[in-house]
Parts: sequence; C-alpha cells; structure tokens
Amino acid sequence: MDSSVDHWRDHLRYMIVEQGRHRYGEDRPMKFKVIRMLLPALLAVGVVPTAAVAQPAPTSSAAKSLSLGNKDNGQSFTVQKGEAIIVHLTGRKDGGTIWSWTAPTAANGTILHRQHLVTLPNGDVDALFRAVADGTTTLGSQSRCRVITPGHVCTRMSILWKVTLKVR
Repeated sequence: MDSSVDHWRDHLRYMIVEQGRHRYGEDRPMKFKVIRMLLPALLAVGVVPTAAVAQPAPTSSAAKSLSLGNKDNGQSFTVQKGEAIIVHLTGRKDGGTIWSWTAPTAANGTILHRQHLVTLPNGDVDALFRAVADGTTTLGSQSRCRVITPGHVCTRMSILWKVTLKVR
C-alpha cells in the first residue's frame, strides 16, 4: 500500500477510537459524518480498518458500495457478491424523547455479513454489511421511542425500516 492509503486507514482508525472517548461531545457527530464520507472511498481502494471490519476487504480494486438510509425504506436493490452495503439511519428528537434505531440485521446472515456497527446517543445507527453469497434477503431495523427528559412519555409504537437485497 502506498503512504496515502496508509494515512487514510490510520486516520479512520483514529476517528473510530476517538468516538468512544467523546460520549456526548459536540465534535462526535462530525467525526461520524467524515467516516460516512470516507468509508465508500476507502472500500473502493480496498482499505478497510481492522478496528472496524472483522473480515478482509475484497482484493478487487473496483470494489463497489451501496449506501442506504431512511429514504430507502421498502425498496429493493441488486448488489454484486463482495459489494459493501453501508446503512445510515437517522434518529429523531421529538421534545423530550428520541426515536432511536436498533442495529440493522440481515434476515439471512449467510448472504450478508454485518462487519461494523455504531449506535449513537442521538438515535442514529451506522452499519457496514458485506454481500458474501448469492441469494435474496432483507435488511431491517426498528425505530423506538425513549424518554430523555423526565415527564415525557413514549408510545409503544415502533417504526419498521426494511429493504430487500438480491446478491448475484
């Protein structure tokens, strides 16, 4: 690897470690915005920090990624085996409550492996999946209310987020 790739890998590792040190710091959301901006580029060149991903990146220099968010609920996508799927779901503050997303999960873990997960106090969740086998599965998460200010009340309702992914 050349020195610029090493620099970005080390920088991303530093940001992932730093997020654990700033529980409610103002700079924390910015670090995750930077990670979300850099991650697809780092995946594309095959650089994935070992602190964030349990399995090695594909050897292909043309690795692709698919970014999914709140707006993609209910949609279907086709991805290639080896492709990265990046999920970012944004929580919502509503008065004295926060609607927080649960960890996204794949209905079939033999098709999509979750390699990285970050949940934030503001209700956001970021996850990185890798398409590892042919087939069709879903990714899903739920947004649930939690009280952050005494005196406020949450409903028992939850909001479902779900996408269908075909891997070929």
